[in-house]
This record gives sequence, C-alpha cells and structure tokens, in this order.
Amino acid sequence: MTARILVLLLASGCGDEIVGEFSDAEVCNGIDDDGDGLLDEAAVDNAMCDDCRLEEVGGSTYWFCDTAPRTWPDARAFCMDHGADLAVPDDVAENALFAAGIEGGRWLGGTDAAVEGTWEWIDGSPMVLMKWGMDQPDDFEGRQDCLRVIGGMFQAWPAEAWDDFDCEREHPFVCEAG
Repeated sequence: MTARILVLLLASGCGDEIVGEFSDAEVCNGIDDDGDGLLDEAAVDNAMCDDCRLEEVGGSTYWFCDTAPRTWPDARAFCMDHGADLAVPDDVAENALFAAGIEGGRWLGGTDAAVEGTWEWIDGSPMVLMKWGMDQPDDFEGRQDCLRVIGGMFQAWPAEAWDDFDCEREHPFVCEAG
C-alpha cells in the first residue's frame, strides 16, 4: 500500500486549501507522483522508464535513452513530455557522464539551426564549455545542425568529444531536469 501525502497551503485568514495530492514514491506513469515538479524521475522502485535508464546526480535527474534511438527533434519532444529537455553539460564532469557507457554518439541539447555556425544550448545558456572533435563543427553536406557527444574512440577523437550531425538521424540521447 502506497502512502499518500496531502499538501496544504495555509493562507492567513483564508483557511486551508488543498493544492495537490502526491504519493511518496515516483513511478513511470507520466505523473509527478512525489510532487517535486519532475515526471518519472529515478527512485528506488523506478530505475527505468520508457526504455530509458534513470539517474539522479547532483540535484539533476537524467534519462539515458540508449535502447530507443530517435531523431534530435523526436528526442527533444520525448524529453519535454517527461518535464525535461535534452541535456546540457555544465562542466567537463557532466559531459563525461553523458558520454559514458556508449559507443558512438548521444544527442545533447546543442544546435546551430537558427543561425548556421552560431551554436547555442536549447536552455539559452552560453556555450562556454567547448569539446568539439577534430575539424568540428563542419556542417558536412550542409545538414549538420545538432550536437552529439561521442562515447569511446571515434575517428581518432578522444572520448567525450562533440560532433555536429544530421538532426534527422536517430541516436541515443540524454534528457535532463533539475
């Protein structure tokens, strides 16, 4: 039996108002069961959700979606459906986390689709960390507007390097919330 918690907003002179009802455990159901603003994040009984491995690190929740590759736009839509967005590495350690455990690439939340050659993060933060692979970004054939992080060795690039790639190609991806 799952315990339920009623959240009450106490306003001076206005009485009690029920503002939400949340369970004490998160499950994969598209609902914010524990009332923390995140949908389907990692919990003791919730290590996988919609074919994605869930992790919580440093106050952020991550969905590592390696078994169900998607195009960059579809990956972003999936993330947003879960109250998240494609991941944006804040530092070298977080970039390494996104590259770990995969051969090939994972979509991250970087794009130059608005203005060719002007790379930006989808959350609006400046692209301070730069981890481009050799001769990247190159916009090969004029179709590479989305950023993927490389796990393992790739074309003599070091692991954790970035590559611009065709947004309509399917790749594993990482969502981030928090």
